[in-house]
Amino acid sequence: MKRASGLIRILVLFLCLVCTAGCLTSGQKQSSAEFRSNIMPQMENQSAANPVLRHDLKPDFLKLARDLINKGFFDVALLQLNKAVENNSDNPEIYFLMGKCNRESSQFDAAEKDFKKALEIDPEFAPAHDGLGLLYDLTGKKEAAQEQYQKAIALNPARPDFYNNLGFSKLLSGKYVEAKSNLLKSLALQPGFTKAEANLALCCIMTNDDKKAFALLRKSHTYPTACRNMAALYKIKGETQKALDMINKANKTDINTQ
Repeated sequence: MKRASGLIRILVLFLCLVCTAGCLTSGQKQSSAEFRSNIMPQMENQSAANPVLRHDLKPDFLKLARDLINKGFFDVALLQLNKAVENNSDNPEIYFLMGKCNRESSQFDAAEKDFKKALEIDPEFAPAHDGLGLLYDLTGKKEAAQEQYQKAIALNPARPDFYNNLGFSKLLSGKYVEAKSNLLKSLALQPGFTKAEANLALCCIMTNDDKKAFALLRKSHTYPTACRNMAALYKIKGETQKALDMINKANKTDINTQ
């Protein structure tokens, strides 16, 4: 598997197979301009109608930023975080979330600076290590990424997403045994974790355990959807005929259920 193109294709598959909890789909997601024109005026009107909100209570910029990030409004969230840091410059979560916003906006240098600032404030803030790991994976620094994931796990071994991210990074590196081990740990901590199931399915495909891969996909998807996802996995591996066979199975099932 060619590393550069393989990374991109796997990341695309990763996004297609799994719907991140709390995020909007591409069909639902609003742009930041739409947010400002549709939602922010409503917030301002509510504040104007209620003097208590305007004068007696300070806005919780950090909470606003969390909500905006969950909805995919990363640039607007960053504005709230810049206000939050003015009130509390010693909170590592603020810098962690700033790093996340900058990473999602492909501002990788700024993101790295933010994550490192969070760790400067609190070296044991595990999410910042995980955030750095994701950033390093995106920029092709796999060994550095895996080191950060391991630090995150050492600080908080109860987080299934940390094991999933380490497993996915090992998968990208072609270290399938280590990938499988970490993905299984992720699923042991959170059975039904769809991200880990999808990554483990890909790991199974890469190690020729096709039946196991399909069984994993069927846990969270209908038969036709599982077939199409299997086809995507086969395409990543370069097995075109198997991919076409799975697409045909999916299409036949669709026709029979009409």
